[in-house]
Amino acid sequence: MIRVQDFFKDYNAVKTPYEVDESFVKGVIQASKAHVRASGNGIYIFDYSKRKVVYVSPNIATWCNLQPQHNHTTDYNWYLKNISEKDLQMLIEINQKAFEFWQGMSDDECTDYVLSYDFMFGEAMVNQRYTPILVKDGNIILAMCEVSPSQSKASGNIIMRRADSKYEYVYSVEYQKWQKVAQQCLTPKEKEIIRSTIKGLSSVEIAEINGKSENTIKTQKRNLCRKLGVSSMPEAITMAMNNGLL
Repeated sequence: MIRVQDFFKDYNAVKTPYEVDESFVKGVIQASKAHVRASGNGIYIFDYSKRKVVYVSPNIATWCNLQPQHNHTTDYNWYLKNISEKDLQMLIEINQKAFEFWQGMSDDECTDYVLSYDFMFGEAMVNQRYTPILVKDGNIILAMCEVSPSQSKASGNIIMRRADSKYEYVYSVEYQKWQKVAQQCLTPKEKEIIRSTIKGLSSVEIAEINGKSENTIKTQKRNLCRKLGVSSMPEAITMAMNNGLL
């Protein structure tokens, strides 16, 4: 049975003694709670200096009609109990391969990257985005993972991204290696359609603003959905936000 301790191994151990300022950790947790309230997404925070999870937002449980053990639980094990054994094995592998990916990078470079992947949590497909928060002397001390609903049809989709890069790294579980590929991006026109839709504008209203026909906007929406591999604009919005495409 996979437990929280399985996510803390030699490859992510803090090798240089470092005492984390408790006030800093409390500040990170308070900021995370505020983000949870504002976005509705879930968050958990790893402290690798203490080799434990120091915060898990309780709202994650409600996605599967579950109740956490208490309101502000730091018990990550209840979370793991609702993930299939196959996906747990994938998460363990991702954890190790991500830390191997970060090895040799500067502290600032490590915090520039975001790791994204999908898996089943209970009966819901979720997307997780993991990023280091505090890195010292090549050691990842604190890291945050944001959890939100995913539009993916299958677990996986493991991608390491850097916002200012033209490339991203896709991990293959089958071949157990990273592949460097051109980073998927949206055109300014596609971004504008998504942002206008988020604002609640209809195809007619978007067409009027841009001097286009309604049919043109509808066609652009269909092409956008096809490009992102989804079937509706709400799904396209979720996909774009989860993957940092806006």
